[in-house]
Amino acid sequence: MKRIAACVALLLAFGSSALADLTNPATLALKETSPSRFTVELTLPVMQGRVPRARPVLPDICVIEGEAEVQGDSRRVVRTWAMTCDPDDLVGTAIGVRGLLGTSLDVQLTLETLDGRTYVGQLRPTQAYYLVPPPPTMRSMLVEVGGAAARRVLRHPELAILLLLCVFFGLRLPGLFASAGAFAAALALGQWLKAENWIGVSSFLPVMLTAATGLAVALSIIRGEASAPNTRWRTSAAFMALMGVLYGGGGLPVEMVLSRSEQHLAFLFSALGTMAGLALVILCAGQLHALVAGAGEGVRERLRFWVAYLGGVAACAIGLYQGTAPFFVGGVTPTVPLAALLAAIALGAWCGAQSPPVRSFLPGVAGCMVIVGMVLSLRGISLPQTTLAVYGSLALVGLLLVWPVRWPGWAALVLVAVSSLYHGAHAGGVLRESVALPVAQATAMIVLLVFLFLVAYHRTGERSPGGAAVRLFGLATALLAVLWRFTEYRDWMGQEVAFEATLGVFRLPVLTIILALAALLAWPRRRRFQPSVAQRAMPTHLCLVLVALFTVSAAGVRVRNPFYTPRAPTAAEARPIMAALLTDTYLAFNLPDEDAAFDRLARNLSEDLVPGVYLDSRRRLMAGTRKGAEVTVKDVTVMSVDDPSTSDSGDGSFTYPCKWVVTARVKHWQHIHDRQNIYVGILTIRVEDDRWKIAHLELLSEEREIVSWKSS
Repeated sequence: MKRIAACVALLLAFGSSALADLTNPATLALKETSPSRFTVELTLPVMQGRVPRARPVLPDICVIEGEAEVQGDSRRVVRTWAMTCDPDDLVGTAIGVRGLLGTSLDVQLTLETLDGRTYVGQLRPTQAYYLVPPPPTMRSMLVEVGGAAARRVLRHPELAILLLLCVFFGLRLPGLFASAGAFAAALALGQWLKAENWIGVSSFLPVMLTAATGLAVALSIIRGEASAPNTRWRTSAAFMALMGVLYGGGGLPVEMVLSRSEQHLAFLFSALGTMAGLALVILCAGQLHALVAGAGEGVRERLRFWVAYLGGVAACAIGLYQGTAPFFVGGVTPTVPLAALLAAIALGAWCGAQSPPVRSFLPGVAGCMVIVGMVLSLRGISLPQTTLAVYGSLALVGLLLVWPVRWPGWAALVLVAVSSLYHGAHAGGVLRESVALPVAQATAMIVLLVFLFLVAYHRTGERSPGGAAVRLFGLATALLAVLWRFTEYRDWMGQEVAFEATLGVFRLPVLTIILALAALLAWPRRRRFQPSVAQRAMPTHLCLVLVALFTVSAAGVRVRNPFYTPRAPTAAEARPIMAALLTDTYLAFNLPDEDAAFDRLARNLSEDLVPGVYLDSRRRLMAGTRKGAEVTVKDVTVMSVDDPSTSDSGDGSFTYPCKWVVTARVKHWQHIHDRQNIYVGILTIRVEDDRWKIAHLELLSEEREIVSWKSS
């Protein structure tokens, strides 16, 4: 028993120290701030009230200036020195930490120089020194980077399957080599974007897209479709370029410490190695196709069928296997709203069904407006009625797929431009609020949406519009957009409408009533006297009904309820009041302008409460966060409201015990996590200036917990 107890105690001690290392890791960072001038920063965790006696060991050629500057708190201690040293003299020298023996502490070493090199090492008690390696030569870069890029192509069977199927589909070898060149150049571009933190892509996403493309080509071969060599190579090059950017988002195929100029050479060598690997696959596929072409016509068709069949099965298997990755990694990068995905496919299908010459302009207009919308949203510029335009345009395009009506060229351009602008802004807003590197994910999202748009655009252009699959997709998209809008109505009626009802005010949707009456008066008359005209006018009638449904909360007037008598709200009636007041109060802390924040607070709080609530609430939201963290309030949920604890005190105020939860998003440089503050308190409300306001607030308890974690 004593041995068991000793083992348990040892495990607990080790677990506590390991936990301390994870939450407050030990780091040694050397950063060149100016030529030959370094800042040395050693961060050590506080474990069981003690700080490890560790000191940095630097090369003798380096000169430490002055004493260390010490900072820290109850969790960690940071010591900072100034150092003079030529970065070229560091090659071949050892950098380490003394004093790790006898501890379980690992130190993360980072050495950054002005030319862009970043050395990273792990210092352990048994290996407490890091030997700075020499820079790579051009020959070693060519061999390592180019060879690794070529081998990576050969290790991706989905690329080989896609190229093989393209050969049997009828694409000529020059067109395939042009597509391979586009892929290699785009791969280098994606790697450069990755090095600049301007793109972030899950490794399995381009594999899934490539496999899905291969499956589509295999199905086309099985159906007996023929290719058009004069146009297909351009389409193939465009798709290969988009996939190359996504593949390049994974970075270089090997890890090397490179300067900025060396990184550019590495991107070039990676493109050359990728091109060599793709050329080898294309040549092998061409030889196989030539061998099959030499057989008889009947044998040739059977072999072509079986190549397409087996290639499609393999592509489907790879896609399904890679599709299970999100269940294990916990998410997909980039984060893409479902509405944006559906809009890309629906708009692509609708644009592909339009008549030339406007058909050729629509993809460029859609792409430019999506980028403009994302840029505006990432810069904090909000568009009016965003969700109305997003869900309304999605439903409209879905119905246009069900009833394929030819629009004038100018109307099609306006619809595509406005819809793309709002969907880009909506997607950019989701990224700005939910990820640590929104620009990187926005770049990957744009590439993905363009890929889906072009797939639907070209596939619809090859077939007559209005097929069963297209109609079914359009109907499902329209219904889903209507359901999303109705979900917003449910929240709107449960909060804003219920809040105004307690003041004796209700909202009259004037525009919705006018549109509904216009639809009811116009459509039945045409149907009775002009059946053929009514049949053609059905899409217009449905558009009127759709606009009426989507503008219920957009345009209306507030009307006084003549039967309302002031009284104390019940607990059920007080809940939306508390939700509206608390939500508007906490969202005021998201405003960058302090004057605007005080004005927002003055709308919901009595005048004497504003300064105290502002200071106390901001302190509670920022408590426990690291320096430089950005805290944004996401949601305020009222969990419970009890019956009034006191009756009307004579000034029209009513007091309710409440419990509410404030969910805030804490954003650091490399990660985001959500934090919930759970409050229990007593709120007193009364009507001031024809609006409910919080007259008194007393907090009884507060709890804090981390609810999620997302790495970049």
